[in-house]
Amino acid sequence: MVERFDLVVIGAGAAGISAARTAADLGARVALAERGPLGGLCINRGCIPKKALVTAGRVHRLVREAAGSAARSGGAPLDWEVVLRRQNEIVDALRPSAADLEKRGIRVAIGAA
Repeated sequence: MVERFDLVVIGAGAAGISAARTAADLGARVALAERGPLGGLCINRGCIPKKALVTAGRVHRLVREAAGSAARSGGAPLDWEVVLRRQNEIVDALRPSAADLEKRGIRVAIGAA
């Protein structure tokens, strides 16, 4: 059976997610197509991961600078395993889930459109 939709949104980045949610909230039958993980470039590979890395670097620098005053552990190297794990936790928490979108009546299709 062929499914029919009022709107098919291609791309599940910030704009695509917003468009799909708004249309569904207004009563449209909506499908959302995405070939990669939901959330688009910003959440998965761009803005959010970069900000997590920059923040880790800033905190590490502050701790190292504090070593010159009161702290004693300022010479510790940056633990990249911990930094990357935290980055992935942040990305996972911000990435919208297909289940959440489908609860709103949005049909999610993973694949190229």
